[in-house]
Amino acid sequence: MIWPKGAFYFKCSSQAALRRRFFWSHPISQRRAEEEEEEDDEEDKLHRSKAQGNFALVRKKHKRALNGSSQNLPQDPFVAQIQALCQQGKLDCALQSLLVRNRICSTRDVYVCLLRTCILQQALLQAMQIHAHLLHHKADLRGVVGDYLVVTLAKCGGIELARQVSASLPRRTVFSWTSMISAYTDAGLAHEALNMYQLMLDDGVEPDHYTFVSLLKACGSIPDLEQGKLLHHEAQRMGFASDVFVGNTLVSMYGKCGDVLKAESVFIALSVHDEVACNAMLSVYVEHGCTSKVLQLYRQMQDQGIGGNELTFGITIQACHALAEELDASEYIKEMALEVGRALHHDARKMGVDTSAFVVNMLVSLYGKCGMVPEAEAVFSMLSTRDPQFWTIMLSVYVEQCQGM
Repeated sequence: MIWPKGAFYFKCSSQAALRRRFFWSHPISQRRAEEEEEEDDEEDKLHRSKAQGNFALVRKKHKRALNGSSQNLPQDPFVAQIQALCQQGKLDCALQSLLVRNRICSTRDVYVCLLRTCILQQALLQAMQIHAHLLHHKADLRGVVGDYLVVTLAKCGGIELARQVSASLPRRTVFSWTSMISAYTDAGLAHEALNMYQLMLDDGVEPDHYTFVSLLKACGSIPDLEQGKLLHHEAQRMGFASDVFVGNTLVSMYGKCGDVLKAESVFIALSVHDEVACNAMLSVYVEHGCTSKVLQLYRQMQDQGIGGNELTFGITIQACHALAEELDASEYIKEMALEVGRALHHDARKMGVDTSAFVVNMLVSLYGKCGMVPEAEAVFSMLSTRDPQFWTIMLSVYVEQCQGM
């Protein structure tokens, strides 16, 4: 757990660790050689899978409804063919195999497999063909097939069609409602997402933690602090505020709405301080110019063996760049920012994330700002592919150095 003491402090195993000074007042010491790995329990794995866009939790929920999900039953050769084609990415072939049969497949796993492949390939046209096929044969869209159809159309960009399908379902589940709320949020239609939530409540369907994650993201994107606070209170009342994904989203929401202190308060209260939670807090700090807190929190992550990922390093290097970019930054401050940036570069290299787009972007900007053009060029040269954004950053480095000559 993280304890507030002036700034954030992790609960460390020794008092010496708590007395360490501000992060960049000394070089970064040698990191732990091996990072501790913890096994997530089954439910947590399912939650994480859903957060990444998979639907393992829903599949578990509907497992009994899926005729092909039992390992004890012999598998239909047609089902096996469809699943094999989808696994190979041959969506058109799989869909054609279904359509030429000209009848409803009794095994719902076929439709789930096809719809999931549509999401992976962002294939809206094929998803619409599946929808037309189901309508033509008057398929029963109650349960898992209807839910997957809504989320597939929404995630493939057919938000209005997804809304129409959702509204036509005989029984709208929390999953189909949340799918629409999430789709509106992802499309930048925050007000529509919040309106959809009210319709959901009017329909007598109670939200789950995924619903609150999407709604809080919507509040952060507007931003609407008051609505976010109301949703926070509602999540607490329903027992969802302690959920790791809701908690992390609350941190981000309060940060985007400008309430850094509340974001810190929520962060401290989190039951799990992993990479995701720390990255959420780091993002809040860097967005509001709290560069010293970014560096402090990064150091505390290292003390606790939380190695970080490309987002962690990108944000922290971005804080160094912001420090060096301040108008009143002295040469000493710039030297310290450069020193820490180099140490972070070293850590990122050890973690194997030094060539990720975000990290490279920030490193080139930092080295260029500090006048280290050769180092910026060296990082830039490591990119196997360079889009216009990276060329623009490198050109900006050259322009800035020429202007300073």
